[in-house]
Amino acid sequence: MEYLKQNIIVCRQKYVINMKIKIIVPENEKIKALNLANNIEHSHKIAGNHTPRLNNRLGCLYTENERGIIGEFAFSMLSGLPVDNEIKLKDHGIDFKLPNGKTIDVKTSHRKSAYSAFNLLIKNTDVEQNSVADYLIHGEIIGENTIIFHGYTEGKDIKNWEKRPSKLEQVKFNYVKQASDMLPLTNLIKIPSNNKNINIIN
Repeated sequence: MEYLKQNIIVCRQKYVINMKIKIIVPENEKIKALNLANNIEHSHKIAGNHTPRLNNRLGCLYTENERGIIGEFAFSMLSGLPVDNEIKLKDHGIDFKLPNGKTIDVKTSHRKSAYSAFNLLIKNTDVEQNSVADYLIHGEIIGENTIIFHGYTEGKDIKNWEKRPSKLEQVKFNYVKQASDMLPLTNLIKIPSNNKNINIIN
């Protein structure tokens, strides 16, 4: 009987770890997100900073900023935490704050390859500049308005992650965390049960 109980616990843990959450961002919220992202990109251009790339040749409909902001709006729907609408040139890796003061950074990738979609990548420059939040949320955008959240991990452990060379000149390498190793978001926040746009999937 004890052996059976242990196996049930292991099975439950495995199921929870592999849990993903699908968010469909309503059209009105998507428009708000795109407007905010465009304002941020305009501020970057005025400041003479690099304008985020549009990876349309890879099937992505959005620039990096647009993709990231849509991911933040999706996480706001999930967590109830407000999106920061302030126009900033640098957010220092902080998108949200929990009531206990812990910080959250939402990373939203595009499925341009299995590698980029199912791995969380953090630039070594972000770590060196201390731009790493307490919790890192791994999201993936599909189509125009669907976000899949694979889970979260703790920023304090980042230096123990695998390192892989970066294709960007200004970045030596990326710290890499597999989506399958993410912790379930139910450990971090309470998931709404009455929103048709939010679904737990396997």
